[in-house]
Amino acid sequence: MMPSYAKDGQVCEIGLERRRYSPEAIQLDGGIPDKDLNDIVDELAPDAERGPKDEIERTDEDGGGMTTYRNYENVSVQIFSHVLNNARRDMKVERNIAVSISWKNRKCE
Repeated sequence: MMPSYAKDGQVCEIGLERRRYSPEAIQLDGGIPDKDLNDIVDELAPDAERGPKDEIERTDEDGGGMTTYRNYENVSVQIFSHVLNNARRDMKVERNIAVSISWKNRKCE
């Protein structure tokens, strides 16, 4: 977890990715399962803090990557994923690599 802070000391942005190294093992699969990702976002920015979700969720695809944007009244969430092209040219998410949570009403220093 990589937090950034506003001038008043509140967290204004958090970047998260799966820990890949520990003294016991190295994780080559850096993916974050959807359920874990949603649980983490719910814990760090609960519903009451996020506010209502916008109706539209936007996804941008670029090469082997995809970014999903979830916009709420007070918070924006970006999910960065690694994707594979299958034989039918459909995009398939292989794994979520990282997530960024930003508070709209807090300016990072």
